Amino acid sequence: METTPKTVFQTRFFCALFFLTLVSLTLVTQPYAIIRDGDTGWHLAAGHDILTRGHVPTTDPFSYTAQDYPWMNLAWGWDALATLIEQAGGLYAVCAFSVLLYALGVALAGAMAITTRSRFFAVCLWMIPILPVLLNAVYARPGVVAGVLGLILLWLIQSPRRSLWGTCMLSACIGAAWVNLHGSFPVAFTLFAAYGGAALIRHDWPAVTAITAMTVSYSLGLCLNPYGWQVITAILLTLQGNSQQMISEWASPFASPETRWMVVPLLLMAALYLYRWHAISLAEHLLFVFWAIAACVSWRYLPLALLLNFPTSAKQITPLIEQWQTRYPSLLREELHRVEQWLSHKPIPRLLWLIPLLPVIGGGFLHANERPARYAELEPIIAAIDRHACHPLLNHYDVGGDIIYLTHARIPVFVDSRAETAYPASVIADALRLHRHPVQAERLAAKYQAELILLPSYATAPEGWREEAMSASYTLYGSPDLTRCPPHRD
Repeated sequence: METTPKTVFQTRFFCALFFLTLVSLTLVTQPYAIIRDGDTGWHLAAGHDILTRGHVPTTDPFSYTAQDYPWMNLAWGWDALATLIEQAGGLYAVCAFSVLLYALGVALAGAMAITTRSRFFAVCLWMIPILPVLLNAVYARPGVVAGVLGLILLWLIQSPRRSLWGTCMLSACIGAAWVNLHGSFPVAFTLFAAYGGAALIRHDWPAVTAITAMTVSYSLGLCLNPYGWQVITAILLTLQGNSQQMISEWASPFASPETRWMVVPLLLMAALYLYRWHAISLAEHLLFVFWAIAACVSWRYLPLALLLNFPTSAKQITPLIEQWQTRYPSLLREELHRVEQWLSHKPIPRLLWLIPLLPVIGGGFLHANERPARYAELEPIIAAIDRHACHPLLNHYDVGGDIIYLTHARIPVFVDSRAETAYPASVIADALRLHRHPVQAERLAAKYQAELILLPSYATAPEGWREEAMSASYTLYGSPDLTRCPPHRD
């Protein structure tokens, strides 16, 4: 089959459209399933606070344990954007935006995997073991931007024929956007280091110059944030803090039976890497090794490792597809060849871009009036907390963000999942004690003068405290002297 830039573009387009539609179909089934933790709640509450104040707050507005403690919100841009989307279309619109953004990352990775000739079937076949991990990693929170921006930057680095000035300007814009949307912006430096280091070893001075210029422009773009270079301090606090011990995503995928199945795509990627290791560039070697190690250390890096290495892995599987085709009857080979030719030469109607939006519209009709299961389950808990809002609350780490959102930030919490960026080390240490040893709840309640304790349902009830409300996952206890608060007057 004759290969031209036009046929490569056509095949990339259909590949991207296919994956955009495939991933966005999750909105028709369970759109609220991506709200699986307390982060979504505090992000939306923070966005509402930012839009109300007109500026990014520098101290914590949501807790009674860190009100005067400096807070660096690494995702303030996402928070404000997600709140605007929620105000326009409700919580469903936030979920739809998050899923479509992640679908864009998957589509971009698939399109980048198609290079010199049609590889559509190789890309689709390789996505089969990858997609479950990627879908499991979709949350309605700012982490979804990391894969998209990282792949755009990777595409820029791999496109040396483009204008250096334009590339540097785009790199600076990506840096400015990334630093204000999510704290994962250091990911870009792994790309610069891998491709810049490989170019330096090859003595490819034009490539070294281009990547150095991109690195500098990206770094300058990072300066355009409310905290300046102090934003690095918040990153270090997050990476070195004790709160990682309470967050399951920071654990290795080998550590839990629920996450061990996620290792399968990583092992398949490693097998492809070893299968044709001589055909991989030095930069791709460096990138694969770094992100494979990161994914083994913490499964939160696994989706990013799969996305950033997807183009290389999909190209590795193409020779296997070609060998497989030669062992089957010619009729099958001719049909596959005909489909690939159709993908490469078929004109692209502009209306095809509307196809991924159809699941979004369908999901809106089916689920717009529903509530996330996580929030619906907490309704009796929130109602009981609201009745006793004048009393301090000692809450479990993971549910703090939900309380902030569901009570419209009116009830101060003990702690939530903003971790060291918002809370002193002493509060995080006490939250870790409560997480590991719920039996210490009574002692911690005395320390913080809390008269309400919210614990996971498996925890033992504090002695002498009475049950106020319960759900499938949590139980709210009140002190023996707990009294009902006066009615609210809004």
